[in-house]
Amino acid sequence: MYAFIDTLINSAPQAKWLTVGDGRYGKEANYLEHRGIDVLATDINDDFLREAVKSKFIKKYKKENAEKLSFKDNTFDYIFCKESYHHFPRPIIALYEMLRVARQGVVLIEPNDVKRRGFSWSRFWSVDLLGTQVNRFETSGNYVYTVSRREMEKVALGIGLPAIAFAGFDDIYSTNTVRIKILLWLLDILFRLGVRDRSLLVSVIFKKRPSSKVIRELRNFGYDVRMMKSNPYLK
Repeated sequence: MYAFIDTLINSAPQAKWLTVGDGRYGKEANYLEHRGIDVLATDINDDFLREAVKSKFIKKYKKENAEKLSFKDNTFDYIFCKESYHHFPRPIIALYEMLRVARQGVVLIEPNDVKRRGFSWSRFWSVDLLGTQVNRFETSGNYVYTVSRREMEKVALGIGLPAIAFAGFDDIYSTNTVRIKILLWLLDILFRLGVRDRSLLVSVIFKKRPSSKVIRELRNFGYDVRMMKSNPYLK
């Protein structure tokens, strides 16, 4: 999963990063630190982050509410939120907050909306191939807020952002290695046939237009880079 941000890391090694919802001991921040990046880990509950600093797993952290970040506008170059956005009660507010404090862009890695390309399994069953309900709630009480390309595009277009990049991949949570390999193989076949989309969506929402080199490297990695249409009435 972390390899999807390598192009951004390599393009700006001096950039400052912020991780949001990085409460599992700051694993995202740890990855960035190992790449030589200046990064601050944050979560609404800082218990594990405090332990991570004590054990020197990460260097620094701050307790933050994603819906009301305490930082000034454009404080960090990139914001990275992996598999936390879908837990937020009002995730779109958090996304606008992340965009506010970012200079270059925001990276989300989140469960993809279950609406599939072409044929839709959900028209006939209330569960998908993996037995996950279309609309579901977690035992903690939160609704699982999946994301979609179209939704992210509308966010970018609504506030006049220049570009957005998408990539996708599948992931299976299981202790059975054979089951993981078989399911990933089946999911990949269905994706290539156009029956379904990837289960996880990577969205890079740019606040500044990326360089031609970054665009080329993102596309070489497998990203679909889309330049946003400018609002003709604001020229």
